[in-house]
Order: sequence, then C-alpha cells, then structure tokens
Amino acid sequence: MIQIYQSLPFFLANSLVALTAAKKDDVVKTLFANYNLMEADIDTLLLQHNGIRQLDRQQKKIHERQYQAWRIYDVQVVLARASFFEYGRLTEIAFVAAPEESRELIKLCKTVKRSKRVLAWLENTDKFFSRAIEEIESTESDYVLTRYTTVGVTKEKLEAALEPVAKALEAKADHINWKGDAEEKIRDRDADIMDFFEKMRRVVDIAELAFKEKPQYMEKLAITRLSDGYKRQVKDDKKKEEEPPTEPPTEEPTGTDPQTTDDTTQTTDPTTGQ
Repeated sequence: MIQIYQSLPFFLANSLVALTAAKKDDVVKTLFANYNLMEADIDTLLLQHNGIRQLDRQQKKIHERQYQAWRIYDVQVVLARASFFEYGRLTEIAFVAAPEESRELIKLCKTVKRSKRVLAWLENTDKFFSRAIEEIESTESDYVLTRYTTVGVTKEKLEAALEPVAKALEAKADHINWKGDAEEKIRDRDADIMDFFEKMRRVVDIAELAFKEKPQYMEKLAITRLSDGYKRQVKDDKKKEEEPPTEPPTEEPTGTDPQTTDDTTQTTDPTTGQ
C-alpha cells in the first residue's frame, strides 16, 4: 500500500503507478469525479511528483560531490601530516640554537603540535609553511635561508609540502558548502514530500470508497487492500487459537511405567562396575 513508511523510491514509484493508471482509465476518473477528485487534480499531483523526483536527484548529486570533497580532504590530511612531521622536525633541528628573535618558526611548530581539532591543525600548519616560505623569500632573512640550507630544506620543497595542506583546506571548504546545499535540498524535498503524501493519502481514502465494490481497481492503482472475507477468516482463525481447549490434553502412553522405571533404575559405581 502507498505509505510514507516506505522508502522514498518505493513510495514515489507506487504513487506514480497509481496516478498514471488513474489518468489513463476512464472508469477510475469517473468514479473519482464522484468524490470531487478531478483529472486536473491528478495532473497537478503528477507535476508535483516530477518536482520531487528532480529535487531528489539534485540532492543525490550534491551528496556525491560532498562525499568526493570529503574523500579528497581525508587523503590530503594524511599527506599534510607527513609533510609537517618531516619539515617541522627539520625546522626544530635547524633553529634549535637560533637566537630568540629567530625562533618564530619553532614557536609556530609548537602551535601546530598543540592543535587538537583537525581544521585548526591544518590552519596552523598552513601558517607555518607560509611563514617559512616568506622568510626564505625575504632579502632580510638570509639567516633563515642559511639555517634551512644546513638541513637540506629549500623553498621548492616547502612549497611542495604546503600543497597538500592547501588542498585539504580547499576540500574542507567545498565539503562544508556542498553539505549546506544538500541540507537545503533535503529540506525542500521533504517539505514537498509531506505535502504530496497528504494529497496521496486523500487519493487512497477516496479510492477505498470509490472501489469498495471493485477491489481489482485497487490493485490496478498499486493499493493493497484485504478483502472483507479474508479479514473475517484471519479474525476467526485468531479467535480459535485464543480459545482454551474444552478438555484437558491426554498423555500418549509411552509403554513404560514411570514408577517401575524409577524403582528399577540402579546407579553403577564407575570404580567397581557394580
């Protein structure tokens, strides 16, 4: 039967079967018209049904893009952690003996390590690599370039290490944007579904009245309905099961007297065999 408790694809599929069959069958349209359900109402429901299907497809596409952005984010975070582990450690080695005014990069390394949330960690890692590249590019920071040269760190290597961090932040932003779009589409779709369901429930109610003497039309509209005879049969069978027996059940003879069996049963000592 057409129910909201069905999954959305089944509900929409059964609703489309019912509306399409109702529109094509003159008998159905005539009987529906007796209850003020006109062909124009069916056309309106078909248009609303099509709109829901379109919203559902759009939501699924957005959800797929959201999932892809999350997968990219997940992979890039792993690469970003590997990059920072390598170059953060090299930075500490290069500047361990640096004067206080030149230990800014080491302070940024500590800030990254203290970050608990992944997004905060990425943002601080981005600041660390960006600052290191700026210091190397600056003509006033020859000391930074010299210290990095002692451990084999170059501007090109830092830029390559920054790349997964930037991609992870970009993927996170895409994921948040797609998530917001998906939630908006879901709200729009669900609101239309509830309105559509209420209207379809009216169609089902009218069909049960209109086709009371023609149950075959209920099946034609993908509406399952038990016949009165079947309902009575199920009710009678259930009543019989619940009725207590009029006579106590008799035990079947087993061929052995329980009393005799108890008296003649002996326990054998496993140590003596007696």
